[in-house]
Amino acid sequence: MEPKPSRELRELVSRVASLEAQLKSSRLEGKGGVVEEGKCATWPGKYNTLIQAQARELSHLRQRMREGRGVCHILTQHLGDTTKGFEELLRANDIDYYMGQSFREQLAQSTALAQRMGTKISGRDRAELHDDKMGHELLALRWVLCPNDV
Repeated sequence: MEPKPSRELRELVSRVASLEAQLKSSRLEGKGGVVEEGKCATWPGKYNTLIQAQARELSHLRQRMREGRGVCHILTQHLGDTTKGFEELLRANDIDYYMGQSFREQLAQSTALAQRMGTKISGRDRAELHDDKMGHELLALRWVLCPNDV
């Protein structure tokens, strides 16, 4: 079961999509020709400040998305390192097999969640991310399935 994105994230993604659509349509209208410019002589003065404000907001939202992707990447790396650390502890100490298995599963789920969150924020599909950073998830799954082989 995949967790639902937060309301703020959904609003952010929706707002970015809306602004990109507005920007694309305004560019298409701009290519409409001289007739469009002749019809609305006040267009540059009337809408210029609105366009600039939307461009600033779009830049700000893109920056927030870049920061979110960076945080997800760092979180994924941290969870991978934490998983390795726990795995070393579990091997070094004679801990109950089922308790160790529970730790492994929780860490694998946390890593998968961080990767899904990064996927949602970046807007890229799983196929693109598969080539990117699948090492942590595969390693975590190997630990869950075959803890003695890793």
